[in-house]
Amino acid sequence: MISFLFVTAFARVTNTRADDNVELIRVHRSRMLAEVLQLYHHDAQLPLRPVKVEFIDELGDDVGGLTKDLFTSLWVQILQQYFAGESAVVPYLPLYKHMDCRQHFRAIGHILAHTVALLKIIPARLSRCFLLCLSLGPSQITDDLLLSDFRYPSFEKCSLGH
Repeated sequence: MISFLFVTAFARVTNTRADDNVELIRVHRSRMLAEVLQLYHHDAQLPLRPVKVEFIDELGDDVGGLTKDLFTSLWVQILQQYFAGESAVVPYLPLYKHMDCRQHFRAIGHILAHTVALLKIIPARLSRCFLLCLSLGPSQITDDLLLSDFRYPSFEKCSLGH
């Protein structure tokens, strides 16, 4: 279950020292999404390790800023290509992309776990039910909760009691 990956990744990454084995992620900014999906697809242990990011053909030393830049830019692209919705989004693939891109969702799950572990943030537009389903399992999503996500598609509206 993905929630186990979240807990394991968060515990391992947050408990590492600077001298521990750090994974170097080298990507082209223009091909970032495809390259990072490949990395996470082929290395299921990557979310369990701290990373240092290097953008190919760019100067910069990663002391946290490049890592945040990578994951922030990555989530903008992931949400555009693999999710649907306005203020709250859920995973979505059109039927014509289903066979080609279905395997990317496992890598996206690993990227999400690693984002939470490294940056301690969750992409803001992910729907509440989607996040609860990931962490608690689908059996914990009640009909009322699911319907409330349709009525209140964002955390902001829901918290204001509209």
